[in-house]
Amino acid sequence: MSLAGAVPNTALAVVSEWFRDWAGPLADAARETVLWWLARVPSVTDQVGVTEGEAALAHAAVAG
Repeated sequence: MSLAGAVPNTALAVVSEWFRDWAGPLADAARETVLWWLARVPSVTDQVGVTEGEAALAHAAVAG
């Protein structure tokens, strides 16, 4: 999808956008979600990322 112009996002970024002020009634649940996600990222980082093609396109875009 990123090759078609979609901007990749993560669950952490989405939750952070939803709870910008972190003062609402669901903020504690959001904090728990963020902490859960951050605790598990190291276990999957070798499985998550961009393809070689996406990396090449990004390098080309930055260079030119």
